Amino acid sequence: MKKIINFCLILLTFITFLFFGSCEEDYYPDGELTAEIINITHNSAMVSGRDNSGAGLIEHGVCWNTTGNPTTNDFKLDCEIFKYTTWFSGYLINLKPNTKYFARPYRIYGEKRKTFYGNVAAFTTLDPSSEILLPSITTNVLESSITSTSATVMSTAINVGILNEVGIRYSSKVMPDIANLDTSIYNIKCKYNADGSFSAELTNLTPNTTYYIISYVINEKGRFNSIMLTIKTK
Repeated sequence: MKKIINFCLILLTFITFLFFGSCEEDYYPDGELTAEIINITHNSAMVSGRDNSGAGLIEHGVCWNTTGNPTTNDFKLDCEIFKYTTWFSGYLINLKPNTKYFARPYRIYGEKRKTFYGNVAAFTTLDPSSEILLPSITTNVLESSITSTSATVMSTAINVGILNEVGIRYSSKVMPDIANLDTSIYNIKCKYNADGSFSAELTNLTPNTTYYIISYVINEKGRFNSIMLTIKTK
């Protein structure tokens, strides 16, 4: 009788392992995973994506090729500076002129490093002879820096031309164009570093409040903005 009970316990353990193991194998995290391609030049492009899959995330970024349905076995950019945040972005470089590319975001999660893909975006690089280089700007808020009253914004801008000013603008109200002057929008002028980076500390924020943030560049051609980023204070 004791041997039968032990055999049943072992069998139940084995079945449980198979069941939960298969569930884990088939599990995909919920959450949006999207990306768009902007600031396209003859040999580069900027990817701006969103991944709010939450816990278990190991890596997210974008992969691309010239044949369609790219995977991480093709060209891949790990946007590690944006790990564990909702938004991520980066630059695809060393592209060929006048060439159609396909790109899509990916996420890798869990101990088994399962890979999940988002939407496919197609774009074509420019002809160098007709290209007008414009500033390309990225914005990131360090997740660990967000408190109830402050946050740190890290930005990068390339192709800035004859630079007049770089900075950060933010507001607790959604604006049709946050670049417009408005008393509810705060503006911080920043120091532009040799590597293209600039940063700002947002202070005196209101707790438990959503803020809308952009980085901007002003040069001889006008004002250029990054995509809008949102955070929520604690």
